[in-house]
Amino acid sequence: MSTTPAAEVEEHPTPTFANALRAEVLKLRSHRPTFVLAGFVLLLLGLVLFALAQDVVIRSDLPSRPLAALDQVLPPVQFVFAAGAGVVLLTSSSRLVGMEYALGTIRVVLGRGTTRSQLVLAKLAVGLLFGGLLLVAYACLTALGLTLLTVHLAGSTAPIGALPAAGWRQLGLAVLSCAASVVSCTAVGVGLGAITRSLTGGMVLSILFFPLDNALALVLRAAYHLDHLGVWRSVSALLLGPTLNRLPGLLTGQAAASGAVLPTPMVTLAGGGALAVVAGWFLVLLAMALVVSARRDVLA
Repeated sequence: MSTTPAAEVEEHPTPTFANALRAEVLKLRSHRPTFVLAGFVLLLLGLVLFALAQDVVIRSDLPSRPLAALDQVLPPVQFVFAAGAGVVLLTSSSRLVGMEYALGTIRVVLGRGTTRSQLVLAKLAVGLLFGGLLLVAYACLTALGLTLLTVHLAGSTAPIGALPAAGWRQLGLAVLSCAASVVSCTAVGVGLGAITRSLTGGMVLSILFFPLDNALALVLRAAYHLDHLGVWRSVSALLLGPTLNRLPGLLTGQAAASGAVLPTPMVTLAGGGALAVVAGWFLVLLAMALVVSARRDVLA
C-alpha cells in the first residue's frame, strides 16, 4: 500500500479574477522584447532632452520666464511618450490576447474555470497597469532630466521654484493627456486582439489603427472641402487618433507637437469633450472585446 505525500498533491488555484490577473502579469514579464521597446522609449526621451538643452530660445526664457520655457519643453516630451509608449502598449496588449489563440492555451485557461470575461478584463487590467508603470517611469525620468536641464542652462534650480501655479497645473494636465493615451492604446490592443483572435493579425491591426484613423481624418477633411456638408466635421470629432493629437493642446493650452504634424478634428472640442470621446472609445472597444470573446468558435 502506497500513499502520496501531501507535498506532491497538485491543487489547482481557484479560478478567481486575482489569479487570472497574476497569470497575465507573468505572461507580460516573460516577454523580453516588450521591455526592450520600453527601454528605447526612455532612451529617446534622453535624446530629446539633450536636444532641448541646445535650444537657444529655452536658454533665454528659462531664467526670467520659466513658464514660457515650459511651453517649449512639454510638447516634444509628450509627443515622444504618445508615439513611443503607444507602440509598446499596442503591441503588448494585443499580444496578450492573441497569444492565447496562437498557442492554443485559451482552451486550457477556460478549462480550468476562468471565464471569458475574467480573461479579457485581466488582460486589460495588466495592460493598463503596465502602461501606468511606464508613465510613472517616464514622468520620473522627465522630472530628473528637466531638473538637470535647468541646472545646465540656468546654473541652478531657481527657475523651478519660480514656476507659477499655472505651470504646475500644466504639468498635471500633461500627465493626464499621457494617461489618456495609455488607456486608449491599451483598449485598442485588447479590442483588436480579441476581434481578430490572432497574434499576428491583432498586432498588425493595432499598429495600423492610428495611421488609418489619422488618414480617415484627412479623407473627411477633403470631403468637407468638396461638398461643405457639416456631417464630415461632426464625424471627424469622433475619431480617436485625431482627438488624441489635439488633446494635449486642449488640456494645457499649448500648441501640441502632435497637433502640429498630425491631423486633428475639424470641430474644436473642449478638454472635457475630448476626454469624453476617449472614454467612449474605451467603453466601445471593451464591449466589443467582451462580446466577441463570449462567442465560441472552433478554437475555444
